[in-house]
Amino acid sequence: HTREKMYYLIHEEPWQKNRYAKSYFEGGRQRAERHGYELEPMVFDHREMSDKRLSDIIWSRGVRGLVIGPLREGKRELNLTWERFAVASFNLYEGTAHMDRVANDYYGSVVTTMRQVYARGYRRVGMVVYQFLDEAYELSLTAAYRRHGEGMEGLETVPPLLVNSDTFNAETFQPWFEKHKPDCVIAVHCVLPFMDAMKLQVPAEVGYASMNRVSATRDCAGLQHDFELMGATAVELVISQLNRNHTGPVKYPTTVLLRPEWIDGPSLRPVQPVQMG
Repeated sequence: HTREKMYYLIHEEPWQKNRYAKSYFEGGRQRAERHGYELEPMVFDHREMSDKRLSDIIWSRGVRGLVIGPLREGKRELNLTWERFAVASFNLYEGTAHMDRVANDYYGSVVTTMRQVYARGYRRVGMVVYQFLDEAYELSLTAAYRRHGEGMEGLETVPPLLVNSDTFNAETFQPWFEKHKPDCVIAVHCVLPFMDAMKLQVPAEVGYASMNRVSATRDCAGLQHDFELMGATAVELVISQLNRNHTGPVKYPTTVLLRPEWIDGPSLRPVQPVQMG
């Protein structure tokens, strides 16, 4: 029999150049096949097509299951005719609060990273994070950073550097670094090229830990996220709704947070042995 189709809605062309969007799709496609479904990408441009028109096209093709791909930074909310569809999303924006969602556990990611750098003897930590990402995750990155910075004996955290992903460059990074002089930087976006431009020796002078090693320009310590598993998990959430014949907003939505794996690397010094008195 023909497999029932689900759509992976994405509004970036060519979306395959977005490594996250591509990994979500690949993981989702394989999981859908295992359950007898077919996940197909559907690229749309909201500037050329209204949400109602998009809903009507999907509905007319007999597609009930939707996985909402990553939305553009600053993207207005999608307002599809939700009651027609079973939906899961990777976006934690307010407009997705009525649907099942899959996301990185960024609060846990910050906590893990801070514990790791603390164990290596770093005591003046600075964090660099995209402002839109922190806002999309309900300020969980800066909250974890401040909360756990206070809870570790002898650890100082400098004010975080919140940046715009379009304009972030060495000119933004250098004044912050020189003003606050952290002994270790943790970041979601890779700042190693900016440290290189400042002639900083890593890790001899300053440590670096990535909260997303996929973005790293070279081997470093930090967190490895499984974006294919996120795609597979989103598909499982949609199939679960379809199996219950559920479409439309979910009364008690599920949000699955996936915690990444810590990988040691050459950008941090080794763990410091605990001094016995």
